[in-house]
Amino acid sequence: MSCIDRAFASPEFHLQFPFLSLCRYTRGMSDHCQLLLQTPKVDWGWKPFRILNCWLSHPSFLADFHILWSDSYKEFPGDYRLVKKLGTLGKKLRQWNKSTFGNQNTKLEDIQNSITTIKDISEVRLLSETEKKKA
Repeated sequence: MSCIDRAFASPEFHLQFPFLSLCRYTRGMSDHCQLLLQTPKVDWGWKPFRILNCWLSHPSFLADFHILWSDSYKEFPGDYRLVKKLGTLGKKLRQWNKSTFGNQNTKLEDIQNSITTIKDISEVRLLSETEKKKA
């Protein structure tokens, strides 16, 4: 594997931005690695849930979301009800995601590992027809 993916910075840049770091990702579909210049993680506070774009394209998402939202914490007053609803909604959305799409992190990791393995093999020898179909 060649290491041509690099970034350069002057000493002045390091003095100006001492908190930045460079992160290298796996190669993925390219023969180059993605490089990401990043800052230290910032705690933005409580996040009740995240939303994935694939949810919005799923045919039953809006109806399911409406049911999940309507069923949550009607008995609590005012702002506290919103906080409780968001917390409960996050748990229910995680369950919905897992039952609808399965464990996406595991699927993605498996695909990335397969791609890396095939690329590593292709650097050593020619791929068989079966391996080419996987790629």
